[in-house]
Amino acid sequence: MKRHAWWIGTLMALALITLLSVGRQGPTDASSLSRTSSGWSAARWYIEEMGSEVRTLDAPIAGNLRETDVLVLTGSTSSDLSTAEAGEVERFVQKGGRLVLGYGLRPRSSVLRKRLGLSFKDSATRPRSLNPLAWMGEASKTDRIALGGSGPLVAVGVVREHPSAESGDEILLRNAHGESLVLLRPVGDGEILLLPDETLSNGRLKEPGNSALLEGVRVRFGEDGRWAFDEYHHGVASAASPSGVQSRRGLDLFIFQILLVYGLFVAALGRRFGPEWPEPVPASGATGAFLTTIAGIHDRLGHHHDAARALQSRAHEVLGVEVAPPPAGTADGARALMEVARRIHAKQKEGRTQ
Repeated sequence: MKRHAWWIGTLMALALITLLSVGRQGPTDASSLSRTSSGWSAARWYIEEMGSEVRTLDAPIAGNLRETDVLVLTGSTSSDLSTAEAGEVERFVQKGGRLVLGYGLRPRSSVLRKRLGLSFKDSATRPRSLNPLAWMGEASKTDRIALGGSGPLVAVGVVREHPSAESGDEILLRNAHGESLVLLRPVGDGEILLLPDETLSNGRLKEPGNSALLEGVRVRFGEDGRWAFDEYHHGVASAASPSGVQSRRGLDLFIFQILLVYGLFVAALGRRFGPEWPEPVPASGATGAFLTTIAGIHDRLGHHHDAARALQSRAHEVLGVEVAPPPAGTADGARALMEVARRIHAKQKEGRTQ
């Protein structure tokens, strides 16, 4: 039972750590605040250094796009856009705004795609092997494709899907399978740029074609444009109000109390009820081992005198041997039992020699 209690306690501790770690975890991949190889911090810095106004959206998009010319939505986010936010983005583009929408190995913004009428198809380059090692090799493959068909080479990796081109789209990059990877689509008075997340990531901007693509987008969307990077759906939120912080602390305390009571309950169940039972000595199939086990039980329980009297009675009934019982006051019961057995053996030996 003690062992079970330790396991239960360990699981409880892991559950508590997991619960406390749940929530917004900060910038995810393709975030403009991330400095990892998949982040967009270098692209954001470049746009800002070239004179454009850059700001971070750390609140829901709905009603938050005033004084914005270019909206950037990239990466696999911790939460998807709501229906109201998707409607706000659609109105933003229809009125002349520019939207940079990234896609990658994990689909995102399904609500926004449906609202904007964007469709995607499975890419022929997606990993398909069932062998884990071969799958990793396919997933890490990098192609270098000429920008616009004759420009500098753009480094792009494997994508699970690619946008379906429509009439009026300007396709900036195609792969060897003829799939459109980067395209510009007019929508209302605005434009939507669809591109793989990694094309403008920190790890790819060292390539001539990738940096040229970034500069081309900046010039196309206005060198003095006001850019807004959505970080709210990457897990970056504005500071809570004092009342909000107080409410959150109360909720955290309430959850902690529930976990504490549950932990005490589990610990109580894990405790032993009453004294520990003696472990029985396993007996083997051999006669000698069986007799040794029986002798051990008699020795622990102090049945030596009773065993001596039973041995004397059985010797009389079965063998016809009469021996004197052990003295009643003998302190060493084991020695008395051995003495009775020795006398029976001696009587048997005398009967066989006569």
